[in-house]
Amino acid sequence: MKDGEFLFRKSFYESCQEISEPKIRLATYEAICEYGVTGKNNWERYSLTETEQAMIKIILNPIISTIDATKKRYKRAQEIGRQGGLVGGRGNKKNRDDKSLKPQS
Repeated sequence: MKDGEFLFRKSFYESCQEISEPKIRLATYEAICEYGVTGKNNWERYSLTETEQAMIKIILNPIISTIDATKKRYKRAQEIGRQGGLVGGRGNKKNRDDKSLKPQS
């Protein structure tokens, strides 16, 4: 995942579909996309009442945690792959130690 990209999960969509008010649903979608792409959480700038903002906050908190965890897992997997590449990867049969080619008894 490059910077400016994020994984939009089905659960995000399902959470947003629970919001009956279109104005709040749109603000929630925008807040999710903004956070996923930029890492910024400026959803309070939307002209919403405190009650509406509280509703968005309840929905956004677990979504933000999921976005963060997904990006962290991806970066970790990238680093592990990079480290494997630095040591040459798995290699081929010719480059393996003779002991690894002999059957174990």
